[in-house]
Amino acid sequence: MENKIDKIITLGNNKKYMIIDQGNCNNKCYFFASLLDENENLTNQFSILEETIQAGKKVVTSVKEKDVLDALIAYFKDRIEKDV
Repeated sequence: MENKIDKIITLGNNKKYMIIDQGNCNNKCYFFASLLDENENLTNQFSILEETIQAGKKVVTSVKEKDVLDALIAYFKDRIEKDV
C-alpha cells in the first residue's frame, strides 16, 4: 500500500481532496479525506473514499454502504483520538 497521507487527489468529478489518514480492510484501501476549496485549502467537508483496481487502473470512489461506512468512521475516529 502506497502512503498517500498528506497527498492531494482529484476525483473524476474534478473535486480535490487532501488525504488525512488511510487504512486497509479486506484487501481494499480506504482514505479519510478533506475536500479542498478552489484555492486548495482544507474545508470542513470530509469523506471516506475507497481505492480499488479496475482494468489495471486505480479508481477512487466515495464509500456509500452504511455498514462499511460506520465501521470506517469508528476506525478513523479511534486513530485520530489516539493521536491527540
